[in-house]
Amino acid sequence: MRKELIVIIIILFVISAKGQQFEKIYSENFKSLNVGDTVPETLWRSIPKGNRAKLVILDFWSTYCGTCIEAFPKMEKLQYYFRGDIQIVLINTTETDSVVKQRFSQTNRKRDRSKWLGTPASLPALNGRIEFHTLFPYTTVPHHVWLNSDGKVLSITNGYNATIENIEKCIKQNKVSLIQKNDVLANEVVQNNLIQPAIPIMPPVYYSAFMSFFQASENLKLKIDSAKSVFKLSLYNYDVTSHFKIAFEPGFSNIPFEKLKYAFGNSEKRIRTLLELRDEDRFQPPIDLNLMDDWKHRNLFTYELQGMIQNSNDWQTYMQQDINRFFGGIFGIEGKVETRKFTCLVLKRINESALVSTGGILENSIQEHGAVWRNEKFRNIMNFFYRFENMKLGRPLLDETGITYPVDLKLVGDLTSLKNIKEQLLQYGLDITEEERAVEVLVIKDKKRF
Repeated sequence: MRKELIVIIIILFVISAKGQQFEKIYSENFKSLNVGDTVPETLWRSIPKGNRAKLVILDFWSTYCGTCIEAFPKMEKLQYYFRGDIQIVLINTTETDSVVKQRFSQTNRKRDRSKWLGTPASLPALNGRIEFHTLFPYTTVPHHVWLNSDGKVLSITNGYNATIENIEKCIKQNKVSLIQKNDVLANEVVQNNLIQPAIPIMPPVYYSAFMSFFQASENLKLKIDSAKSVFKLSLYNYDVTSHFKIAFEPGFSNIPFEKLKYAFGNSEKRIRTLLELRDEDRFQPPIDLNLMDDWKHRNLFTYELQGMIQNSNDWQTYMQQDINRFFGGIFGIEGKVETRKFTCLVLKRINESALVSTGGILENSIQEHGAVWRNEKFRNIMNFFYRFENMKLGRPLLDETGITYPVDLKLVGDLTSLKNIKEQLLQYGLDITEEERAVEVLVIKDKKRF
């Protein structure tokens, strides 16, 4: 009886200790960490980091993030290049091991075995670890946290900052001089106006404002405040050309403001853009990712517009005037929609061949040497054909098929060869021809000097 009592006491002690441990983890994780803080010991021990790692990079990702998955090979190469000096750890805070496996399995059914997706075997992965989201809150991924060998937070960055050059500097100097990715700050700014009233009882009704780059993530916010009878459009950390495209996109003009959130990012709403600038390269993101932070500081801007609800459908007119005045003043450039003649690639029907879908499960699979669409809307398939459009060469691609229904379509071979694509489209009664057309384009050009 005494032995049984001792065993029970030991069990209760272990349970109590475990409970205290989890309570400690929860309390330690209750507050998010910033640069200079240290990861709680309980969680630091759970991070795989090898014996000699001078730097640990936590790579936050999700199966819904194509950019994250595409970066896996790059992260593997960095891990191999620095071998034991660094440890890259993949962290998925919202999806467990089983969910990750299921999601990849669903995707891989539509892919060639050689192109199957999955987390790299060479990088440790922690899935379903929501406590890390509490420590390092974020709204967008990739989201990287740089830690030294003691678990001290050196930096919180975007995924593109993980380069050989930046990692080498960090290892040598034990610090990181990069733009900090602060999603919490971005959310706080989004919740408030850029223009705050000097007297609380006198809130502004109408204003438009610009500010330069600040250390937060890119964000777009649309808001209708019925209580104050105002609308608000906010673009945080957008590049110059994106401001112009949003302001001049004709696809937004007939959409009520409160429904615009469904239109932004919709592939059907697109405007072709021509840059006719002496310093065109300045407004394009650099190929060398080590130069990206400096480029962002010089070329990303925040714009906010607030006005009366009854004027909400005129937001583009206001924005066009604002950005032409602002960017015209600091860069000497302006934007305008013009109708110009081009020798276009025209996708058209030449006969009534079998193109209508036979039904069945929706399929949209594009691989290196083949693409299959089954029961897919033709407007979604057009996203594939737009790869042959080249506005730098003045060659728009136009859809003049008039197809509005789901179709079945299969292409094989070199998908970058227009000749190969044209030959296969003939069996579906389609062709791509070169013909002259008048096309509306957004022209961003240098202002005339008098």
